[in-house]
Amino acid sequence: MTDANELADSCVITSLSSNNILNAFTPFGDASLIRMGNMYANKNQLAKKRDASYF
Repeated sequence: MTDANELADSCVITSLSSNNILNAFTPFGDASLIRMGNMYANKNQLAKKRDASYF
């Protein structure tokens, strides 16, 4: 997973998405954008207030 914050710092337009919701390989999930943002922040260990400003 790419660190979208690094790209955004370079003025690249970024977004978060997932296709792993309620399919044969991952039969769970609810397409919650809050949960997706939280997963991204946890994965990239974003803990500073500045990091959260992109969401």
